[in-house]
Amino acid sequence: MTVVGWLCLLAGCAHEPVRVPNTVHPATLNDYPGSIAVLPFTDLTETPGIAETIRIEFYSHMSVLPFEDVELHIVDERLRRRRMSTAASLSRTPVKHLGRILDCDAVLIGTVYDFRRVFAGLYSSMNVGLSVQLWDTRTARMIWSDRYTARRHEGGLPFTVFDVPMVTLRSGLNLRDAVKLHAIDEACRYLVHRIPTPPAVNPEAPEAYTLQIGAFADEYRAQNV
Repeated sequence: MTVVGWLCLLAGCAHEPVRVPNTVHPATLNDYPGSIAVLPFTDLTETPGIAETIRIEFYSHMSVLPFEDVELHIVDERLRRRRMSTAASLSRTPVKHLGRILDCDAVLIGTVYDFRRVFAGLYSSMNVGLSVQLWDTRTARMIWSDRYTARRHEGGLPFTVFDVPMVTLRSGLNLRDAVKLHAIDEACRYLVHRIPTPPAVNPEAPEAYTLQIGAFADEYRAQNV
């Protein structure tokens, strides 16, 4: 296969991010949860640390939403005391029981289904795939679910033999940890933006204000929010 054909084949595998339409349970439209707890995320990719990194990023982005969020350390401590920190134990626990343990109206369940670094010399790809579900702990019904795959591509077709080292370098730099964080940020930002929120406050109602505060590990993510 020629170099051109090889690159075209790789580019063909690099399709647009997966965007599944929002689904909201009809019963939730007039009864939004007041508080949400973000449970430990499940990692299907067996990548050390990736699930907790994405969970923290997702929680940080959720701080701008009009919900009361249960702090992660409180969630982890209450689950740890009951020996429910693993994905297997959480999956066996009824949603209503989780609501009583965590004192919340809803729980958010996240699954990392894709994390890949692909390097082929003149082409590279960084993929981060995340699916989330929001469950009402009062009714044990799913409120909303969605998924998204963030893909970062780099590389190209060198026009001369002297272009090969530069294209290869750019391709390799695309696999840095900084690019991974940007892909995680993209996936979390997209999905948090899709979470159903209550309608805006009635302008004729008395004035009321809500202050949302978020803490971020670096300036880039803070500015994005």
